Amino acid sequence: MERVMSVMSYNVLAQVHIGKRYAALGEEVTSWDVRRPKILDEILRLGPDVAACQEMPIPKFQADLASPLAAAGYTAILQNDKNRAETHETANAIIFRSDLFELAYENHRSRTLVVALLPRFGPAAVIPGMDHIAAAQDEAEARVRTAAATKVADAGANAPPPDKRALKKLAKEVKTARNKAARAMRSAMAPHLVWLVCCHLQGHPAEVNTRLSQVRSSLHKGVLAGARTFDAAATLANLRLVYCGDFNDEADSLVYKLMVTGSVDAGEVQTFDGFDDVVVGKAATHDASLVSSYAHCTGTEPTVTFKAPNMRTSTIDFVFAALPHLRPLMVFDRLSTPEAIADVIRTSLPSAEHPSDHLPVCAVIELLARV
Repeated sequence: MERVMSVMSYNVLAQVHIGKRYAALGEEVTSWDVRRPKILDEILRLGPDVAACQEMPIPKFQADLASPLAAAGYTAILQNDKNRAETHETANAIIFRSDLFELAYENHRSRTLVVALLPRFGPAAVIPGMDHIAAAQDEAEARVRTAAATKVADAGANAPPPDKRALKKLAKEVKTARNKAARAMRSAMAPHLVWLVCCHLQGHPAEVNTRLSQVRSSLHKGVLAGARTFDAAATLANLRLVYCGDFNDEADSLVYKLMVTGSVDAGEVQTFDGFDDVVVGKAATHDASLVSSYAHCTGTEPTVTFKAPNMRTSTIDFVFAALPHLRPLMVFDRLSTPEAIADVIRTSLPSAEHPSDHLPVCAVIELLARV
């Protein structure tokens, strides 16, 4: 074991979504000036090593959230989806302790943010980080150029004058040396990286196929494609992978099934109260051995993670971790008593105590050595 890491997922409820549904709760509960310090307190009180947050307010992110989190020792990465409409004001964010991790990779997708974090503790502490790659490339280039200059000097007066062919050959050797140096550095990092996906999947209940596609794309085009820039032989099965966020689907859904079984077939059907059945149009698969941290540790999911006014209680926020290189050890229940659970179910969120219509979910995960 290298050590453990704590991972939190939290949909903070973007202020732009505060509308008629929440009006009855009053400004003393719903205003941003009231909720912002409580959201920060919710994150900092738990003090996770990594937090995956959804519905972060883009215009106010840096000043209102990223700056105070930086003062507390965190680095924040805000999702920058190039296909996002200019009018879209919310995004995912991944926040990590600056003293424990270094950002090694990021991939900004629709509805998901993918990062790879290089631990700065345990065996990985001696692995040079991303900022050393350029220096290693420069050293490799210098060796090639020095060797070429030495060869010319040794030839003395008999050395032919440099021509286009010789210069082209030297440029190719330099490029090869620089690429080889970068590959060696990235290869050394590969076994130590922690891959993290923060998701906020499509929200409409009937958009099952869209949510399945978003998971499939984030795993294959986000995580796996990124992992293969460090190790060409990488598979999802041999990565340290955490996938968490707001799935907008519950534990009896096909999205949850895809996460924990790795397969949903075309033609499978998901049923809903109040909506037509949805038939899966395209099969989705992956080979990561994901388990829900809550189900793994307690045998069940939280009773509630989401309760907006006039909406039913639901559990749609999860923290999945991939065995065997990660292992959930314990989870945190924001509602610690039956009375607290009953109160949320009876009323709604946000409230004076809880600044979002979602509750945070948090897991402590053991990092196991990759062999």
